[in-house]
Amino acid sequence: MSRFSRTKTGKDLGSKQFFELIRSIGEAKSKQEEDKIIAKEIAVLKSKMGEKDIDKKQMKEYVVRLLYCEMLGHNAEFGYIHCVNLIASTELLEKRTGYLAVQLTISPENDLLYLVVSAIQKDLKSSNFLEVCCALNAATKLINTELMTCVIEDVRKCLDHEQAIVKKKAIVCIHAFWRKNEFGVGAPKQYHSVLCDKDPAVMACALNFLQDLSCLNPEENKHLVLSFVSILQQICEHRLKKEYDYHRIPAPWIQIKLLKLLAILCHQDPEKSREAYLVVEEAMKRAADSGINIGFAVIYECVKTITCLAPQKELLEEAAEAISKFLTSPNPNLKYLGITSLSRIVLIDPSYAAEHRKIVMGCLEDHDETIKRKTLDILYAMTNPDSVELIVARLIKFLGAAHDVYLKADLVSNVCELAFRFFPTMEWYIGTMNHVIKLGEQYVDSQIVQGMLKMIAEGSEELEEDENEQFRLYAVDSYYQLLDATEKLPETLIQIISWVLGEYGFMSQQYSKNDIIDKLCDLLEKTDDVDTRGYIITALMKLTAPLGSVPDTVCELVSAYKSSSSVALQQRCYEFLELAKHPALMVEALPLDGCCEDLEVDPELSFLDGVVRTALAGGAKDRRKRDEAFNMPEHRPVLKTKEVTAENIPTHTVPGAPVVEPELHLNVDEDRGVWSKKMLEKQENEPQLEAGGPEEEDEEEDPDQPVNNHSYGEPADDGQPTGKVKKKKTKDDKLADLLFNPGGKKKGEKAARKAEKERKRAEKEARRARGDEDSQPPTSVGTASPMRSDGDSFPMNSPPTSMRAAPSIAAQLVPVTQQEISLATFEGHWKANPHEGSGAVPLPGEGVTVDIVANRVMAISNIIKVQTIGTEFIAAARHQVGFVLAHFRLTPGQLSMKIRSPSAELTALVVAHIQTNLLGQ
Repeated sequence: MSRFSRTKTGKDLGSKQFFELIRSIGEAKSKQEEDKIIAKEIAVLKSKMGEKDIDKKQMKEYVVRLLYCEMLGHNAEFGYIHCVNLIASTELLEKRTGYLAVQLTISPENDLLYLVVSAIQKDLKSSNFLEVCCALNAATKLINTELMTCVIEDVRKCLDHEQAIVKKKAIVCIHAFWRKNEFGVGAPKQYHSVLCDKDPAVMACALNFLQDLSCLNPEENKHLVLSFVSILQQICEHRLKKEYDYHRIPAPWIQIKLLKLLAILCHQDPEKSREAYLVVEEAMKRAADSGINIGFAVIYECVKTITCLAPQKELLEEAAEAISKFLTSPNPNLKYLGITSLSRIVLIDPSYAAEHRKIVMGCLEDHDETIKRKTLDILYAMTNPDSVELIVARLIKFLGAAHDVYLKADLVSNVCELAFRFFPTMEWYIGTMNHVIKLGEQYVDSQIVQGMLKMIAEGSEELEEDENEQFRLYAVDSYYQLLDATEKLPETLIQIISWVLGEYGFMSQQYSKNDIIDKLCDLLEKTDDVDTRGYIITALMKLTAPLGSVPDTVCELVSAYKSSSSVALQQRCYEFLELAKHPALMVEALPLDGCCEDLEVDPELSFLDGVVRTALAGGAKDRRKRDEAFNMPEHRPVLKTKEVTAENIPTHTVPGAPVVEPELHLNVDEDRGVWSKKMLEKQENEPQLEAGGPEEEDEEEDPDQPVNNHSYGEPADDGQPTGKVKKKKTKDDKLADLLFNPGGKKKGEKAARKAEKERKRAEKEARRARGDEDSQPPTSVGTASPMRSDGDSFPMNSPPTSMRAAPSIAAQLVPVTQQEISLATFEGHWKANPHEGSGAVPLPGEGVTVDIVANRVMAISNIIKVQTIGTEFIAAARHQVGFVLAHFRLTPGQLSMKIRSPSAELTALVVAHIQTNLLGQ
């Protein structure tokens, strides 16, 4: 302590407090005690840093103490601005302290960064190279992509600085900028000249940047191969200063970086590889003479580079010789390098691994788990048809002694794949897979088991059918012998045995069917797995089918498992017992060697035609045509068109336009506007919706207004309105009710009728009060306020307005309640129809309101429901086929409308119709 107190800074109060802070933190016995010390220190710093006229040296001390608080996990954001201010100091030590504090505390997203950028710009132009270095360090850490353009030019100028350390930091800064934004540093070619710098340290810094550039785009940097070869040649010849040597190896890290660049740029390029052969060979030879670790690192990198170049026999032989020294070394690190290097050479030429096969297989006994795993990889890579039996046998032996679950999983996977790829005989493959399943059943994939069964069933295409038969016979006899073994067999192997004996047990000449059946019955009683029992019962079913009768022992066992908790096992047992009652059918259903027979599938289910004819004759409804219609693409109806003539043109059709009539109708889902077949059938089957039902007979009679006996604007036969008639609902009306009355007909239609009666009664009383009782009553229904389900009215933003119109129009209008159609429902249908037609046209005259437009659109365009919202309204119209959804908005002096429908043609038809008949254009 006395030594520290004698220093110049130790005489200050701040330095003493700083020393006390460090000592108290070191002596803290718990995290809570440490937090109390830091909290107290933060309180002191807040008061001290807020004072005026603080000496810069004292402020530097406070900033260092603040850094300790930040490093211990406490927030000291109050002092960030003081760190920024310290950067502006003229004293180098204080400036460096400020830059250090800013880099450790301020994030690239902090607003104070703009102040830091200003200081960086100033210091980059400083004549003091140490200040320039501080600014470059801060720019590398703090500058983000947005502020990069502010300093990039100054950083580029630093590449021409007279001091090598400045140039090094400048290239590092540009590299950091490039990683943040590839296009923020300009063309990469302008930085290639740094390789020619006279200082090797600057060139070495540029290699990292050039390596990233080469990885991103090797073709643009292949012209640098000669430069890299020249630099590596100079290093190998000891032309660099002694200060770059490490244990007598000249600049080993620069050599390693250059070798990596050559491997990237010369990869599988014979022309460029020829330029690098000699220098790589020389570098490997010089490193081999050192006998130290750094030399081994250079050798390993040379081997990796040789495997990336275009193959050359001499180089590969020298690399294999160097690898042999690694493999025979007692050092586990060098042995690991040898195995890794050999695995790369094997991919080019497996013959180089033949002489090292025993050494590599001996590495499986190494105590180092990393070497064991790497050895598995190289054995997998060096296996061929000649060595598969030796290597697989060694791997299976190692599998039996392995305990690590992950290592065993890798072993099982490798052995199964090698056995399948290089098996010399199918008998060897079956025997090998049996050993693997015994040692690692839980790691054997189900697809591997299926591959085994497929090989047994189909045989090999290279062999004759007699040879395949002999192989199946071998499989039956070998698997039967496994059942005599005293060891417990894994469930997967029992399933394979059951399948093979069930399919091909009849082929055995050494064992009779009764012997095989007895073995399987004993096996069925021993096993507890439900799936395995299913395999065994199926095998018994196949074996007993040709006998003509089922042995009693088999029937007893199968009957005992009828009550199993497994539904699949129950089904097998019941099927077995039912087939046993019909021996002839059992033989036909379970033929010998029938696993490979092709099954003929009848997609038309023609075997049910007799059942269908019987049902139709009994009065069943034929739904085939209807199902075909609903199975059409996109569930859209089949439409047919007919030309409009003078006799059949309706009053609401644009002259000359084709009339589209629906051949079938679909039902619209309430939320998505998609037709639902089930809802349509439900709607049709409801008795209250039938024509003449009780709901349709509930009609009102207006004494002042006769009711038409036609619908949707069509005149009566005599051209005059008729009296009260009973209107029948069409199929289209039912669909409309289902679409816009999801809550039910009673709640919607009766409430609407009640509101209409009240409106008419109020209008009649108003006319009598004015003395015009004999005048023609208005026909508009759009002035009535929408009704809620409780009977109250919703407020309307526009005043009620009536308009005289023809009686036939009033007869078509259907008042609705607010509950029946909502904006959400309309938006759902609007989004479901992608086509859109829009237009903005002037209003036909003054005094036209939303209600008038709504009423006329309802009358002329067959509007089913309308909702008025302020100065806009939405409507859904049924026009010939499908539903047209329209959205209208009244603006000063014009009417804007947008219409959507399932087809563009229908949209154009409705737009033209509204413009012609509604707006008079």
